[in-house]
Amino acid sequence: MRFSYIFCLTILISSYSFSQEEPREIDTIFIDRYYIDGYKIKEKTVFPNFYFGWSYLKPIEKYSKTQVDMLTHGETHTNPGKNIGLGFELGYFYWLEGINFFSDRMKLGVKTIYLSPQFIFINNYKLEDFDFNNSFKIGPTLAYNPIGSLVVDGTFTIGPTLFYSGSWDHLSLIFNYGFEIGVRYKPIYLGVGATFGQYNLDRQELVEMVRFPTSRMNITFGFNF
Repeated sequence: MRFSYIFCLTILISSYSFSQEEPREIDTIFIDRYYIDGYKIKEKTVFPNFYFGWSYLKPIEKYSKTQVDMLTHGETHTNPGKNIGLGFELGYFYWLEGINFFSDRMKLGVKTIYLSPQFIFINNYKLEDFDFNNSFKIGPTLAYNPIGSLVVDGTFTIGPTLFYSGSWDHLSLIFNYGFEIGVRYKPIYLGVGATFGQYNLDRQELVEMVRFPTSRMNITFGFNF
């Protein structure tokens, strides 16, 4: 009888001690609960934050075509169309918590592009005639994690752009807008998008104000963390 009493007491003490242990951490790629069966889950989301990448640029619409402007003294000025470019981009994703979708694998956020210098050339990267621009852009992002570490996102951005077109007289501050579709897998991402806009040039020697298009497409390869 005494032995049975000691045995039962030992079982109760062991059960109490086990219940007081710190929950163990389990790594996971994506999960929407912090505790499962008494185990603490350490959330390790696949949605990116900081990123950077390099872009191949292709001017589109009138930006890729030669434009001839009439001067007041009867002469003309030719602005050659651009057809190739290179760029760099650095930014950050801010994800909004507390917004519920039909799936926990979907997130809404804000994409902020802090730095995006671009050089755009006539052809063959000739340095004597090029355009340069640098933008700060911001806009909403909708991302979806279909499986594992794969994330697909779509973004619309707008913001001020400092634009230089071959002469300091053509230095302008304009607003561009654009969109991009991105595919991200672990640290690597690939994006395809387009940017649209124009700047106006109004000088005394011009017969009328000239609108220079700045629309371009981009293919971007980079890394996110």
